Amino acid sequence: MTKIISQAPGKLFIAGEYAVVSPYQPAVLMAVSSHLTAQLECQLQGPYQFITNQCQHPIHWSFNDQGQVISSDPAADKFKLIWSVIETITNYAQSKNRLNHQAFKLTISSRLDDQSGRKIGLGSSGAVSVAVADCLAQHNGLKAYLSEKDYQNLLFKIIAISQSKLGMRGSLGDVACQITGSLTHYQNFDRNWFNQHLAKIESKDDLARLIEQDWPGLIIKKLSWPENWQVSIVWSQSPADTESLLAQSTNSQSAISDTGFKKDSQRQVNKIVQAINEKDWSNFKSTLAANYQNISHYRANQQQIYHTSSFDLAQRLCQGKDTVFKISGAGAGDCALAFSPDLQSKFQVEKDWQEAGLTVLKLKPNEREEAYYD
Repeated sequence: MTKIISQAPGKLFIAGEYAVVSPYQPAVLMAVSSHLTAQLECQLQGPYQFITNQCQHPIHWSFNDQGQVISSDPAADKFKLIWSVIETITNYAQSKNRLNHQAFKLTISSRLDDQSGRKIGLGSSGAVSVAVADCLAQHNGLKAYLSEKDYQNLLFKIIAISQSKLGMRGSLGDVACQITGSLTHYQNFDRNWFNQHLAKIESKDDLARLIEQDWPGLIIKKLSWPENWQVSIVWSQSPADTESLLAQSTNSQSAISDTGFKKDSQRQVNKIVQAINEKDWSNFKSTLAANYQNISHYRANQQQIYHTSSFDLAQRLCQGKDTVFKISGAGAGDCALAFSPDLQSKFQVEKDWQEAGLTVLKLKPNEREEAYYD
């Protein structure tokens, strides 16, 4: 029986948060060495099956005549994102006359949470979208005839459409990073253009045309991490609800329409990308610190939570060292980062954090070749 295995790494934002949910806004993210795995195994007979440790039994499902996933199992309602990805990629494959009608068993296993199952902010929804989309694309023969760049764009666009159908409002930077499996420069696309075209989809051919168009503003570019630079990761031991935090920002009077905040973020992220490319530690350090201040002031002006007591302590312990501290992602929980120019500085930061009772995650930057295997 044919078996396809795909891994997607965890991710952490480095710079550009909040602003990046707006069109043409950039961010930098890093993939980390903890993965979610999807395994697709073709079935000689029997129904489609979905297996995950989030459900105590296999979920049986099928397609209706419109290509929608249907299941009589009430537990299926918990996995709407997975069904949406499956539907989108199946409809696209059918439009290209590449649909594989053979049933399969899809199994998900994840190492993106802590040992008790608590989320630690590594982007599980993005990772499961990427791993499932990759398995389905290979199952339907969509990978073989595309270049790596075109294949990555295909996966990204399928996931963007799938998430948008569910009303998810994230930047999709996590998805871009988890597709490249590496340090990533991402720029959000023109959401007004996208929403107009999405609303006009009436057939599978319409879906294919949207996927195969160039999306205005979209940038997904792999960066090379400077060899000696190091990152330390501290976990707050409390999860952040990114969707809720973005909703708070959208509803705030000084929401993401704040052009000053977005202009500063755009300039800072572009300088950070340049500093990484040029291996310029001094400019990276100062500009990342400026981006952190920009986001902190933005959240404070909204009277919204961004810092936690553990993050404040972690930041204080970085002072006086040749390191730069930054909360990763939406804040109010999950993870924060400290970047150092060498191993000795990294070890000192982590030693101080551990002695203060903080939780240091033993993760490292992921390399692209770790992201997928067949």
